[in-house]
Amino acid sequence: MKMGKQLLSIGNFIFLLLIMMSSSKDELYILTLVQQYLGALDGIEVGSDDETIVDLNIFHTNDIHGGVDENIGFAKFKHFINLANEYTRAEGYLVLDAGDIFHGTPFATVELGESVAQVLKVVGYDAMSPGNHDFNYGQDRLVGLGKVADVELLAANVKTIEGKLRYGDCFVKEIGGMSVGLFGLTTPETVTKTNPENVVGLTFGTEEEIVAEAKLMVQVLQERGVDVIIGLMHMGIDTDSRIKSTTIASQVDDIDLIIDGHSHSELNQYEIVNGTILTSTGEHFKNVGVVTIQYDLMADEIIKLVPHQISMKQLEKCEEDTEVKSVIDRIKNNQKSILEEVIGTTAIKLEGGRSSVLNGHTNLGHLLTAAMLNETQADISLINGGTIRDSIDVGMITKGDVLKVLPFSNHIVTVEMTGKQLIEILNKGLVIGSGRFLHFAGLLVEAKLVQEAGCPDRYEVLSVQFNQQPLELTQTYVVAMNDFMVAGGDDYQMSQSSNLLNSFGTLDEALISYVKEYGEIAILNANQINNLIILTEEDMLSDENKVNH
Repeated sequence: MKMGKQLLSIGNFIFLLLIMMSSSKDELYILTLVQQYLGALDGIEVGSDDETIVDLNIFHTNDIHGGVDENIGFAKFKHFINLANEYTRAEGYLVLDAGDIFHGTPFATVELGESVAQVLKVVGYDAMSPGNHDFNYGQDRLVGLGKVADVELLAANVKTIEGKLRYGDCFVKEIGGMSVGLFGLTTPETVTKTNPENVVGLTFGTEEEIVAEAKLMVQVLQERGVDVIIGLMHMGIDTDSRIKSTTIASQVDDIDLIIDGHSHSELNQYEIVNGTILTSTGEHFKNVGVVTIQYDLMADEIIKLVPHQISMKQLEKCEEDTEVKSVIDRIKNNQKSILEEVIGTTAIKLEGGRSSVLNGHTNLGHLLTAAMLNETQADISLINGGTIRDSIDVGMITKGDVLKVLPFSNHIVTVEMTGKQLIEILNKGLVIGSGRFLHFAGLLVEAKLVQEAGCPDRYEVLSVQFNQQPLELTQTYVVAMNDFMVAGGDDYQMSQSSNLLNSFGTLDEALISYVKEYGEIAILNANQINNLIILTEEDMLSDENKVNH
């Protein structure tokens, strides 16, 4: 229902925030907060005594990646929800998530997401659109997590190969006489951004099919007489997103609000596309979203709609909900003996930051690929940078640290590959800024930077050595990889002729064993490796001159 929609200023939330902060007696902070929003006040009242006016609060998150107490965290979020509803006197509220919530931290990984699901249940989430990483434990496990969390899983475009829905598509909730309809969509990138084995037998649709599905959902909800239509989308809006939520909004009429995830985009307020308001809160609980909708039952129209983000800075003095905190603390205490086991020490930081491992080699990448060789006795090991999710700081190394680095439970497998196939995979994998950026052991590679308009920067292989000799194109080598790559993850389309030889344990188990066995010697060795040499034009010209002379 779009008729009469206006944007409501965020002034309503000033008083809420003042209430939250007043207990700290930090008058300077309160004054700063007032000044920040003073110009936006418009005197709109939420919680009107007019029985024909219905107020709805929507609280939303996206891309939390298992960080239950990271930055804002669920305990503060729940307390904020309670205060907001108490102050605004709204007729009701919804708590929604746009995906990538069940996976990404040791807290989540140890219990295959169930620990996070238990927290979601206490917070009171109503619905979510599953993200690609929510499939990391498998499509069946996701169904179970939804049941534990007591949350509607909405993914209208995710179907079996027979065309049947795998999860929910939409649902309707009545609030104070107003009918709210929600539907969900999940990115088709999921087929390569989780282990492809997790989504066997599922289809996610083409752009045209997904747009058609969104139009169908709007039609279905309108036929059910809803007053407000909300799309939960794990699609993204950046240039890397295969299908953008903005694209869907531009082609589908009558969606009032889209809550988006996947690209970790932090929209300070919102975007408006084809009359649809689109919002997204960034990543890792750095912000939470609040949308207030005011609906006139007599006029049958949305009067006001405000999307707003609340930052972790604004909520730094917010109290924590005791029930949510108690659940998190109980789970953490149960996991303590597993995650705090010390497996070694390091005198240097092991670099696994995203900006590092997606753009070049690091000592942590070298340590991991060496551990893969140690585990499998293969000739060569390869791993995509997107597998490495965190760094390890100086000091004791615990199992929890390793699970932060490697949360995906990927197994190591060995395959046979020819030298020609290895060069092909190197050229495919050395794409700068991509999750597929290739880390390796057992090879010495010389490459040059290639920059082409409209394409991501990449390195092109010039020469490859194995055991200090040129790689033989027709010779067969034993290569250790993770099962994610072998199954086609990150768009690694493995050749049919790459024979699978053996399967091993998980990457985290191999790294733990390697560090336990070789300790700081292995770490120091990893810090000294340089097996990807980038040659400049000057270097190549100099080498050519040496040959000619």
